[in-house]
Amino acid sequence: MVRDPSIVSPSLTGSTTGGASPRDVAPDYSTRVWRSVLPAAAIPRLAEDCASAYLKVKTTTRNRGIEYETNATYWIGASCAPRTALEAVALDIFRHHSRGVRFDASSSGAEWWTQVVDEELDIPFHWDRDYELQKEEGVCLHPHVASVTYLTGLGGAPTLVLPVASPVLAADLPAACAGRVRSASACHPAAGFHLSFDGRLLHGAPAALSGGRLEGKRVTLLVNVWLNWKPGGADPLHEEVARTLSAASVPLSWRHPCEPSARRLGKRARGDGRTPSEGGEGGAHEWTLRGYGRDAESEGAGMALTLPVSEHWTRGEAGGLVSFSWGGGVKAVLASRNMCIA
Repeated sequence: MVRDPSIVSPSLTGSTTGGASPRDVAPDYSTRVWRSVLPAAAIPRLAEDCASAYLKVKTTTRNRGIEYETNATYWIGASCAPRTALEAVALDIFRHHSRGVRFDASSSGAEWWTQVVDEELDIPFHWDRDYELQKEEGVCLHPHVASVTYLTGLGGAPTLVLPVASPVLAADLPAACAGRVRSASACHPAAGFHLSFDGRLLHGAPAALSGGRLEGKRVTLLVNVWLNWKPGGADPLHEEVARTLSAASVPLSWRHPCEPSARRLGKRARGDGRTPSEGGEGGAHEWTLRGYGRDAESEGAGMALTLPVSEHWTRGEAGGLVSFSWGGGVKAVLASRNMCIA
């Protein structure tokens, strides 16, 4: 069980709640994109800082001592003073997405980390959550808002956000989330752009849907907005890492929201010019999601996500937001490995 339900409890949606009244302003959970959030002159140094903060660590959960390996994940509280430029950016992102919302500042803040990966590698599909809480108690507690800020572009795999929300209990996830996927939102990476979305939703950046190669690495700053809950495993920036990062002020601008465009995929839309009969039924890519369900660690466990292969995935304006939809003739489904979706 969650230990302090008076402060926070999992709602029916799996997001954090705490002391909210019907008149309170809620965060905007819609999928949105802004351009030119970061000043162009600051991006090269911030990208270097992201590389310095990108570390692999071995750690244990705080209560039961369960060992696991992860990327270094940091925390800056809502009322804390940032010491570095990355902390300041993370806190500004938190404040933007929580503006007007009532919350307990002592238990709210920004969970942040960086990704510096080769463009040909996937950012696997996943749900952001308090990973330690899931490991120890089987509860999926999600941030209110998740976000991606791009430090590099153009080209590369789009970030896909799917309308598939996680349930509260991890054991229920395969059955609760299995089914046909009817739509997706795609943001193509471009330096200085910022994507935000409901923190409960399934998302990833599949390299197979990339429109081209990116020179160098894919560099992103990930910031999750947590209200009335601090996730396990997210710690204040370590002093030895902080000393390697810049401290210059980086003003953010939210004056340039991007209007999403809408596209509908047809059954014969493919990225290789062949019809479905030439390349397999439905023309689809498949990814495996691991670490979910009652037998998450068992061989062969996990979920399979199938999405259509289509040249349209790569036609979005760099950094823009494209809302895709498709009919029943397009193969798009999320299923447990031992479950068949008719």
